[in-house]
Order: sequence, then structure tokens, then C-alpha cells
Amino acid sequence: DNVGVTGYLLERSPGVGSTNFAQIATPAATNYSDSGLAATNTYNYRVRARDAAGNLSGYSGVASATTSNVPPPTGLVLAYGFDAGSGTTVTDASPSAITGSINAATWTTSGRYGDALSFNGTTAYVNVGNPTPLKLTGSMTLEAWVMATGVPADDGQIIAKSDSTSPLVGWQLKTSPDTGVRTFGIAVSPDGSSHVQRYGTTVVALNTWYHVAGVYN
Repeated sequence: DNVGVTGYLLERSPGVGSTNFAQIATPAATNYSDSGLAATNTYNYRVRARDAAGNLSGYSGVASATTSNVPPPTGLVLAYGFDAGSGTTVTDASPSAITGSINAATWTTSGRYGDALSFNGTTAYVNVGNPTPLKLTGSMTLEAWVMATGVPADDGQIIAKSDSTSPLVGWQLKTSPDTGVRTFGIAVSPDGSSHVQRYGTTVVALNTWYHVAGVYN
């Protein structure tokens, strides 16, 4: 019907001609600003209306737009959208242009915004090597969208740079150790034995999306 509309279901699909749509928002108004997109990428959109009883209209036609080649924010070192949907590598949207290699992780369409990578909690990871931009000596911010579907046996590493010969020489954005409730935290270690660690107060619930950020200064 065309009366009693209470909102809209907005879906997006990245890539020229892509039909892999996923819902990204439920705006109440007839305009919406989509932020945080990669530069020089094409995105496709479609929408349905919803009334107070939950009835849905048919889909609109597909509208497409391509983002401009706007430089990312100053200081951005790495940025991975994990939205390619296929392949064995991930593309860096930052000026560093460092390609990551996927190991044991699998593609899923159930991401926070469309496609994502699913990790098995043991052997799956994305390897970005040890490039110069990651040899950080000052302050830094690490952030990610995360949904935990199970509890790993030890720290749940989200982003980490480590010396492979030690438990941790470097830094981690992670969940807390294997005892007690899980929270998110950040850890820095110079030698693999002593750690500076700080944890948040939010208890990590399973099957829930979180935007996690850790700051070291």
C-alpha cells in the first residue's frame, strides 16, 4: 500500500553489476547517507518500504554510484573491508596498498555490511607480513567489526603483530584470557613475557556484532 509507511529497508551490493545485496540500514526518512566506503568503488542500492503492520513493498529499481578517488584520512596505515566475497587475498584501501593473504578463513555473506571473512578460531588468519608502515613506534589506533560465535581456548586475537618465536613481541587487539568472562582489550609487549594490557568493561556476548577500538599512546 502507499499509506502508513513507517520506514524503509535499505540494501547494498558492492561491485559493478553485483546482485549480492545485504541490508545495511532501516531509515525512517527517504534520504540516507552511506559513509565509510572505499574510494573508486561502485555500490548498488535497492530499497523496500514497510508499514506499521510489517508489510513490505516490492523492491525498488537498483541505483548505482561510484565513490570518488578521495584520499583516506591522514595517518591511515591499513584498511581492509573484507567485502570482496571471493578470492585468496584482501585489498588494502589505505595509501599503503598492502595485500593480505587469506589462510583458512572462508567467505560469508553474513557480515556486518554485506560480505565478510569467517575465522575458525584456531588456524585461520589474514597475513599482511611485516611491511614498513606496520613498524610503528608511536601512538596507534586499532579497530575492527567483530562477531564471536564461539569462545577460543585462549586469547581471541582480532588484530596482532607478533614475533613468531615468542608468545607476543608486539601488540594485540584481542579478547581477554581464557579465565572469567570475556572482554575486549589491547596488549603491548617488548619481550614476550611482560605485558601492558588494558581491558574494556563490556562483556562479549556471542553472535553479536561489536565495533572494537583500542588505542595505544
